[in-house]
Amino acid sequence: MDGSANHMDQPALTEIQFDPENLHYDLRAEQPFCCFSGPGNSAIPITLSVGKGAPLALYGDEPEPVRIGALLHVNEGTPEEPVRGALIGEYRADSDAFSAQKGLHYTRNMEIYISPEAPAELILDIDLVKETRFWGAEMGHRPLTMIVTQRRVAIRPAQPDPLDMTEALMRLHDSRAREARYEAVIFALLNQLSKRDG
Repeated sequence: MDGSANHMDQPALTEIQFDPENLHYDLRAEQPFCCFSGPGNSAIPITLSVGKGAPLALYGDEPEPVRIGALLHVNEGTPEEPVRGALIGEYRADSDAFSAQKGLHYTRNMEIYISPEAPAELILDIDLVKETRFWGAEMGHRPLTMIVTQRRVAIRPAQPDPLDMTEALMRLHDSRAREARYEAVIFALLNQLSKRDG
């Protein structure tokens, strides 16, 4: 077998550059969860930083650009132990072409659409995607996973009423909802640590 045949067996650079041995990147959000008040669009700021493998070109005019993408799944589990169900949405963060340099951070808005038929509990996986080819998770990277839940909204009275308890109940509900979300995040982190230690 000649050298050209061996060369043909080697994967292209675009296929191996996403391997964790060749590329380290991190995606972060200000909150590990997201609340939506009903169907419609929600914008989530996502921050990307690239370590090993920088500079990394994103977006641009090539036929298969690298972008920041997201997959929205139904959560068939709980906030503490999410289970990915059916895929109900796929999104891309809005951006012009840029080159991610080592040590720098790049924040882009990921706008997701929640349909009226969507359930109240969802999972959003955010990752780099090589269009029409693969997602970073398929190459061994860990996506940024966010729990998305619907916030139940109380109807406010048109005129303030000193005897009306709606405002106080709404504050109590929001406080309990925040506590529940924080507990869910803490339990999820503890669960990950226990699995890692085990």
